[in-house]
Amino acid sequence: MSCKRVVPLVACLVGAILAMACDESDRYRGWSDSVTWLTEAEYKLSGDPDQDVLFSHIAILRADPYRDRVFVLDLQDTELSVWTPGGSLAFVLGGKGEGPGEFAFPTRVEFVDGGSFYVREGSGSRFTHYAADGALAGTETGAPTSLMYRDYGLKLEATTGNGGYFAVPLIGMSVFADRGIDRYPVLRVERSDEGGWHAPEPVFWLNSRNREHPIELGGNRTIWAGQVYGDSDLTWFEPGSVMVGRRTGGAGVIELIELDAEADTVWVRQLRFEPQTLTAETIRKLGDEFAAHMTIPGVSPRVVRQAWEEHLYRPEYLPAAKGIVLTASGEVWLKTFERSDTLAVYYAIRRGDMTGQPRRVLIPESVSLHDATETHVWGIWKDPLGVPHVVGRRLVPAP
Repeated sequence: MSCKRVVPLVACLVGAILAMACDESDRYRGWSDSVTWLTEAEYKLSGDPDQDVLFSHIAILRADPYRDRVFVLDLQDTELSVWTPGGSLAFVLGGKGEGPGEFAFPTRVEFVDGGSFYVREGSGSRFTHYAADGALAGTETGAPTSLMYRDYGLKLEATTGNGGYFAVPLIGMSVFADRGIDRYPVLRVERSDEGGWHAPEPVFWLNSRNREHPIELGGNRTIWAGQVYGDSDLTWFEPGSVMVGRRTGGAGVIELIELDAEADTVWVRQLRFEPQTLTAETIRKLGDEFAAHMTIPGVSPRVVRQAWEEHLYRPEYLPAAKGIVLTASGEVWLKTFERSDTLAVYYAIRRGDMTGQPRRVLIPESVSLHDATETHVWGIWKDPLGVPHVVGRRLVPAP
C-alpha cells in the first residue's frame, strides 16, 4: 500500500526510519507526554418552540468544518436543523417521508468540499445532497439489495468522492459467532459504465475477534451485544476516507490507520497510553448498570446480570480506546476507559501527524461527545427529565 495525499511518501519513510531508531518511550508518544485540556460550559441549544423545533431523540450532532454552525438531526420529527453556536436557527430540512428532501430513516450527515453535505438513510439505501445553504441538490439511490458480498448484503458507509462508496458486509452478531468470523472487509463499491454495479472489492480487512457478546437468558432466548472490553477494530467513515483504530498491539496501544478514496494508506500512527487494569469492581459496576437498564419481560434483573457476565470477554487490561471520532477540527479523538473524578478522558491527535504528542482532554461524563472544532467540543447532555440538549464547551488548557 502506498502513502500519498495526507502524508507524502518521503514523510512516511522518514517516520518509519525514525520509529525504528527510537526507543520505546519515543516510539509510542502517548499519555505521559500529553498536555491536559479542560472544557468550560458556553453554549446550550434546546430547540426553538416558536418555530416548532424541539429536541427529543437526537441521533446525529455534527459541527460544520467549513462554517461556524452546528447540525442536529432529531429522529422524533425526522428533521435536520442547522444552528449558529449562539442558538440562532438557520434552517430546517427533512420531515418524515420518502419524497425529495424528506427522510425515511436518516442515519448519517456528512460534509464534502466547499461546505455542501449529504444525508444518508438506512444502510445506504438513499443519499440526499444539499448545497451549503440547504438548497436541495439531488437524491441518489444506493446499492440495490441484490448487490451482495458473498452471502451478505451491504452497508454503504460513505461516498469515496469519485462516484463510489465505502461499504462493509451486513453480518449479524450471531453470524460472527456461528461462523467463527474473525475478520471482515472494508469494501469499495462502484457503478459500471452501463449504470449497474461492479462486484464489491475488498480493500482492507478488519479484525473482529472478541467483538460479539451472547447473553443467554434461557428458553432458547439469546440477545446480542458488543463486547464492551473487546479488542476488535474501531472504524470511522467519512467522504473519501476511512480511519481504523487497531487495538491488538498490546496493553495501552492503539494503531491508527487512515485510507483514502483509492484505499491507499495515507497515515499510520501508533500511540501508547497508560495501561488500565480491568478489575472485578469495574465489571461489577457495569453489570449492575446493564441489568438495571435492560428490562426483559419474564426475566429478573438477577438473571439478566448473571447472563451478561457469563460470556463477557475479560482481558487483563482494558482496551486503549473504546471509541473513535473524526472531528471538524481535523483531529482523531479517542475515548478511553480512563476517568479523572467525574471527568471522562479523551485523547486528540492531528490527522497525518507523525511525531506530535496527543492532547489529553477531560470532559464531564454527563456529556456525550459527538464532534469538536478548534475551540469547542460539541456533545449531548440530558437534563434530569431526560430531555436532550446540545452543548458546546470551550476548550481551555489546564492550569
